[in-house]
Amino acid sequence: MEIVFYDITSYEEPLSQRNNKAEDVADGAGKSINFSSEDHDDVAQIGKMRYDALIMEIKCLKIRLRWYQETLGKDKKKAKFHLRSVQIMKVRVWLAKGKGVRRFSTSNESVHMREAETRKGFDLFHEFARCVVPSYNWDEIAME
Repeated sequence: MEIVFYDITSYEEPLSQRNNKAEDVADGAGKSINFSSEDHDDVAQIGKMRYDALIMEIKCLKIRLRWYQETLGKDKKKAKFHLRSVQIMKVRVWLAKGKGVRRFSTSNESVHMREAETRKGFDLFHEFARCVVPSYNWDEIAME
């Protein structure tokens, strides 16, 4: 006599047994309600079809979920990149504005330098404003 031990933790049902679970459930239901053999086959077939349909729906939903996760990941990266560029532009505008407002002596050279820095800050503001609200006509606003 030979004694055989089975490892229950690594036991995996054969594919044919897993596919017939719906039929087994329908089998038990058919016996408990006393269906005829033809009715039993119909119930088993319907149960198997529903089981297969649910498996397919789960697979489709997993694919859709993975697509949404990938899309959201890409959109988050784009939004972070855009936010970073807007923050950098704000700092540049702030620095340019500070340079444009600085006080200079009354000599002719300092006046030209002040106008050039103010023009540079204003152009930078124009560039930033066009990025933020591209539909507005920013050319109507001029530096005096």
